Amino acid sequence: MYPDTGTFEPEFVTSYEAGFKSDFKLGSVPARLNASYYYLNYKNIQKATGDYNPITNASGARINAAKAHVKGVEAEATLIPFPGLELGGTFSYTDFH
Repeated sequence: MYPDTGTFEPEFVTSYEAGFKSDFKLGSVPARLNASYYYLNYKNIQKATGDYNPITNASGARINAAKAHVKGVEAEATLIPFPGLELGGTFSYTDFH
């Protein structure tokens, strides 16, 4: 916290993502497969402290309360076996520390 203004230092996140998007055919059946992997690195997260704390004389957000690493995958698949019918599904997984 900056003592002269009472404001907090900014939060920072570095984000990385890699993936692919593809349209292809399984025999004569049109198909699509999209997938990605992501990783985020957070610093100086402003975390809510809740109600007023008489011991620390603080309330609201607290700077440098946490760091976080978030990683995960997302995937989407689609098949069109014949006109008028589209089959699809999605998958998502996030690991937060």
